[in-house]
Amino acid sequence: MTIRVDIVSMEKPIFSGEATFVSIPTEAGEMGVTPMHTQTLSILRPGEVRVHQPDGTVVRYFVGFGVLEVQPMVVSIIADWALTEADAQGIDAAELEAKLSEESAMIADYEQRIGHDRSRRAAQMGAFHARHGRRTSLKTKCSL
Repeated sequence: MTIRVDIVSMEKPIFSGEATFVSIPTEAGEMGVTPMHTQTLSILRPGEVRVHQPDGTVVRYFVGFGVLEVQPMVVSIIADWALTEADAQGIDAAELEAKLSEESAMIADYEQRIGHDRSRRAAQMGAFHARHGRRTSLKTKCSL
C-alpha cells in the first residue's frame, strides 16, 4: 500500500508521486507518515524530507518553513522553498550557509515569539481569574 506525496515550493512543484513512508521535519519534531495515517495539520520546519519509494529507494528533499497536511492517503507539503537532492548539490556552500543561517534566525525569532505569547496569555488568564473568580461550570452557576 502506498501514499501519495506532493511537495510544493513557492516557485514550483518539486515532487508528486507514491511512497511507502515519508519522514518530515515538523514543529513537534520528526514525523513519520505511512498510508492510512491519522489526519494531521502541522507547521513544517526547515530540514530534510525523506520519501521512501515503493521500489525501496529513499529520495531526499530539503525544505524551509511551511505547512504539512496529512490525509489517510495523501501527504501535502507546502514550503516557502524546497530543493531536490540534486539541486542542493549544485548550490554554492556559501549560499547554502547563508540560507541556513537565515532559517536558523527565523526559528529563533519564532520560538521567542511563541514563548512571549504564552507568557502574555498566562498573565492575562491570571488577571481575568483574579477579577472574576474561577468558574467551575455553567451548570453550577445557573439554575435550570
